[in-house]
Amino acid sequence: QCLHGLKASNYPILSKLTFSHQSCCKIWRKVQHPVMAKKYSRFSFDGKLSLQRKILWSWIFWYFSYIVVPLLGNHFYVTERESGRQDVFYYSKPIWKKLFDGTVTLLQDKNYSILDHTLLGRILKERKISLGHNAFGFSRVRFLPKEKNLRTLANLKAPSKFVFTGKKNARGRVRAVQEQSKSIWFKSANSALRELHVVLRGIKAEDPNKLGASVFDYNDMYQRFYQFICEVRKGSAVFPKLYIVVADISNAYDSIDQDMLISIMNDVIHQDSFCLRNISKIVRTKKLIKAIPDQLCCDQVNIYQDAVKIEGSLHLNSSHCILVDMGTGVEVNKQMLHRLLTEHVKHNIMQIGHNYYLQEVGIPQGSILSALLCSFYYARLERNVLLPFLAKTYEISAKDGKTEQSTGANEDFGNKLAQKEKHWTINNYVAGASAGRNQIDSSFKQQNLLLRFIDDFLFISTSRQQATSFFTRLQRGFRSYNCYMNYKKFGLNFDVEAPHPSKWFYSGADGILFIPWSGLLINCENLEIQADYTRYWSIHVSSTITVQAYAKPGITLGKKLCDYMRPKCHPLLYDSNIDSLPTVALNAYQAFLLCAMKFHCCVRSMPSISELYPSYILGKILLSFRYMYRLIKKRMRSMEIRFNMKPILKLKKVEMLWLGLSAYIRVLKKKQSRYRELIYLLRKIAEHGVDHTLPHLRYAVDDSHSSLFWKIRY
Repeated sequence: QCLHGLKASNYPILSKLTFSHQSCCKIWRKVQHPVMAKKYSRFSFDGKLSLQRKILWSWIFWYFSYIVVPLLGNHFYVTERESGRQDVFYYSKPIWKKLFDGTVTLLQDKNYSILDHTLLGRILKERKISLGHNAFGFSRVRFLPKEKNLRTLANLKAPSKFVFTGKKNARGRVRAVQEQSKSIWFKSANSALRELHVVLRGIKAEDPNKLGASVFDYNDMYQRFYQFICEVRKGSAVFPKLYIVVADISNAYDSIDQDMLISIMNDVIHQDSFCLRNISKIVRTKKLIKAIPDQLCCDQVNIYQDAVKIEGSLHLNSSHCILVDMGTGVEVNKQMLHRLLTEHVKHNIMQIGHNYYLQEVGIPQGSILSALLCSFYYARLERNVLLPFLAKTYEISAKDGKTEQSTGANEDFGNKLAQKEKHWTINNYVAGASAGRNQIDSSFKQQNLLLRFIDDFLFISTSRQQATSFFTRLQRGFRSYNCYMNYKKFGLNFDVEAPHPSKWFYSGADGILFIPWSGLLINCENLEIQADYTRYWSIHVSSTITVQAYAKPGITLGKKLCDYMRPKCHPLLYDSNIDSLPTVALNAYQAFLLCAMKFHCCVRSMPSISELYPSYILGKILLSFRYMYRLIKKRMRSMEIRFNMKPILKLKKVEMLWLGLSAYIRVLKKKQSRYRELIYLLRKIAEHGVDHTLPHLRYAVDDSHSSLFWKIRY
């Protein structure tokens, strides 16, 4: 990157460089041969240019490595921020020290206590004895600037080294030099916890009920929304009025009660031993085939079925692979797993600067177990507190005769809930509550949907009373679980009698209300789903992309455009079982709008792309359109095969291509001095092949429905 735009010919001093006398003699002897004369005359010229370039590169490397970087490092703390990860920010050392000290003080007051060298050595020695080869060390911490404070990031992927110091003898003299200190390397926490992670992943696939309302990705969200919306629409010809509550747990990871978490996980990991099967995951890329080692937690008899369950829970992007059973495995007992978990949770040690700290409340966020542990913890809260509360609320409203008619609830449901068992589940309870594993009345299934993405709750109900009760219960918090909500992030689409209730929703120029949740915009009227692009408001689009200065522009452009489209190709946004055809078209159009903005930023960062013929650039753009359509169809087929769903894509291929062309024209016409000829070609193609007066296409390209994009800087 430092050499971008620099040429050796711009520096006269480099043109004076010549080969040494010895090198010239060698070349001269070669040139005496008539056949080699022409070749080595060219070699002499190319060799000189190569020498000039190498000297320029070496000088630039020395200049930045030994002058620029140390100079900046002495006066500034250089880092990225939580928003705009590709930008570099420079904090002067005095200002950074003030931020750093304030954050460390806050950590000590809340969650952490400082450890001296002796106590740390004792903990690590005991860990070495208890865990053997699975013993892990401490993690190093850095701070990432946020809008108002700093986020603590622990690196649990790196190994650590600790120096154990010897004790003084009775006369006060230290022991021999070799006994004074002994340094030991410890493996990283994530590598030591890999087997435990495999076991928890297997439990997740085998018994999802233990994770309650947890969803981990768009696949999980898609399945829950698909089932719920189909049930609601099947139960009534008119889509019922919906009441939505969104809530965010305040400091979800840092507020977890460690003792309660260990107790919960002891119940989860109840089997005496687990068989871990070594596998190899064969993944094909364009250039090579990679074999990635992994493990599966499986039954000795049903290896294939377990493999399918595990793979079925993975992202669609990573599922196109071949699993090869390596024929080997290992058996782990639950005592070792419990010891690993206890050490990880109760003795999480972090190095901040030159000091060491012990985490006394909460769990580390950088661990491979963090998301699963958090989900198991709050699933227990749902099962023991939230779901019984919702059931009791329904019983009271049913007895008082206040149950809304639109819910379709019958009189038997109160009796069913009254006979609830000790254990509550939510997996078969799409609506939000269930008594044990009993069959639930379909009328209540249509009433509620409860989802939680790690620490973000989403509750949807056709009953205003249920939604209000859910909100008031979350507002009170859960003292026994040390769980409280972030009052600034409550989202409601209805009025409640509460002090300063939040109405955290988004409304565009078209006046349609949306509730933001986990990267999605949920329509408050009909539950149609759109992608949430409001996070781009605070940053420039160029801050979200990377470019290689010396890459081949043609190849790079085509690959980049496909990469930009891939995240917005999930069936959740294009399935007509969930979204109407106008919304599906709008989702595609908005994905193309963002891609066009990134295209402009990419061209501006790589001037060599501008030198390509507009017709060639147009070909790469059309290639990304066709790639998006194929990927959506492919993912829909995968969902149908693996999850027994019936996704429908009503948007035609030619319509998607037209939407892409329209999006590029809309974005690039603001920069038309640079793209005049390309815009002409785009418009020429857009005029043919599709009837652009169709209602769903006119709806999609209406600026009022994409008003949030005109606040994005590109």
